[in-house]
Amino acid sequence: MKQILHIFAKDTRRFWPEILISLAITTVFIRVYPTVWLPTNDSGLSMSAVHAGLQRLASAMVVLVPLSWWLLIARVIHAERLVGSTQWWLTRPYEGMKLLAAKLLFLLAFLYLPFFIAQCLLLVEAGFHPLDWLPGLLYNLLLITAYFVLPLIALAAVTSSFARMTLTLLGIFLGLACLLALVLFVPMEGFSSPYRDLISFALFLILCTAAIAVQYATRKVWLARTLLIAIPVQFFVIGVTIPDRGWINRTYPPPAGAAGTHVQLEYRPDPHIAFGAYSVPGGNRVGIAVPIQASGMAEGDLLILENVKAAIQAPDGSSWTSDWQPVYRFNHLPVDKNVTADFRIPRAVYDRYKAMPLSVHLTYASTMASAVKVTAMSLPTHEVSVPDIGICSTTLLPMASTRMHVEIDCRSAVREHPLTHGAVNWSNPLCGPPPTDPSQSTVDIGWRGAIDSAPAQFGISPVITEAFLFENSYQDLRPVKEPAMCPGSTVTFAQYKLVGRTQTSLNLQDFRLPAMRRAEVRIEQGF
Repeated sequence: MKQILHIFAKDTRRFWPEILISLAITTVFIRVYPTVWLPTNDSGLSMSAVHAGLQRLASAMVVLVPLSWWLLIARVIHAERLVGSTQWWLTRPYEGMKLLAAKLLFLLAFLYLPFFIAQCLLLVEAGFHPLDWLPGLLYNLLLITAYFVLPLIALAAVTSSFARMTLTLLGIFLGLACLLALVLFVPMEGFSSPYRDLISFALFLILCTAAIAVQYATRKVWLARTLLIAIPVQFFVIGVTIPDRGWINRTYPPPAGAAGTHVQLEYRPDPHIAFGAYSVPGGNRVGIAVPIQASGMAEGDLLILENVKAAIQAPDGSSWTSDWQPVYRFNHLPVDKNVTADFRIPRAVYDRYKAMPLSVHLTYASTMASAVKVTAMSLPTHEVSVPDIGICSTTLLPMASTRMHVEIDCRSAVREHPLTHGAVNWSNPLCGPPPTDPSQSTVDIGWRGAIDSAPAQFGISPVITEAFLFENSYQDLRPVKEPAMCPGSTVTFAQYKLVGRTQTSLNLQDFRLPAMRRAEVRIEQGF
């Protein structure tokens, strides 16, 4: 223990400038980040400009904080570099594992402790009590360690200087950019399953930890580097060798004995919902948007379409079948609501079958949820606490003489709130009596939150902000014209919990593939 404390004290004296830089950046982050969720107190141009500038600075701090950690980690690890045999510290009676313990103690004191205090102070500033969210804060520290600190320690341990470590990181970022380009522009079906991701993540942690331990215990840099090189190799091997269809069938069992088997999907064209074919990135796949509606659901039930598998049978006897594909849109189906549920086929298949009447069988991996809490409240004129969502406030932004944009900004602690649907009552004429037909005065604002929520989200800030958006131009297709949001308007938040998961089918007979939409390209990305 004496040797560990000696090395810790030596590093503290030597790297006080780096420590001060990191603490200063963290302090500025604490001071300016609340502007992300706090509205400006003055609508004047100068104050608005100042507020916008502080928000940009807060965004920059989110990047600068981990960059200061990078500097701190690299400097303290390279103080006794483990690569080479001419280092002065090799003449000292340092034990490798005690040296590692001293470095970890340094990071605990000057990285983890300031960051934990910063998160607690931000929670207090946002209106939350840190002790109520202690498990989430600790879980986020675990994520920070796994995704950021541990890999940086491993890279510093196998490089001889800050410059070489920087070049290595640039090479990694370049490789990730190439991989992202491959994913975006090369047709790839399938997706990541939790089992596969869990195995990959566990091996990632094991290999990083093993590389650090090997380097400090033996200084066999070739072995430590081999362990790190094995990380992308194992990602590729696991992605190729472990299929995801087995996980889908286990997680989303076929209808027999599954929850929600009473739900039926129906092909239901709607003039207000787009239906057609569109080109997806890469140019050799076509997305088919199918308008559907769910029946057999009780009031308050919800069907979430998450993955789809398509089987096409042509009159000439030929057929085509896809593997499971992700559903990239918000496909949340409450009772009596229509959505478009897309599937993708190769361009050659589309060109071959587009003139034929087809038999199409779609199988959706779907999640059943049910409303467990409905909160109705007047439009908040100041910050109010909404149960199980967070602290919310309203911003009204007139967009034109007959248009209004209303934003309800909510902030939650550590993780996003449960899956929530919001709706608001508009007034027409301006702040007059509500129409006799409630459907003419209600605008839903879609879905926010998640049906499955981890103890915490990975992030530098423990405060999660989310906006519920309203705009009266959404009423264009309805009889009501120029509705407005008035003081006292009712806002309703309905929260949902998981009921079960199953597979739901849809059969389309004599289905013709729709014509391609002109000049439309969609990025395959969930939101």
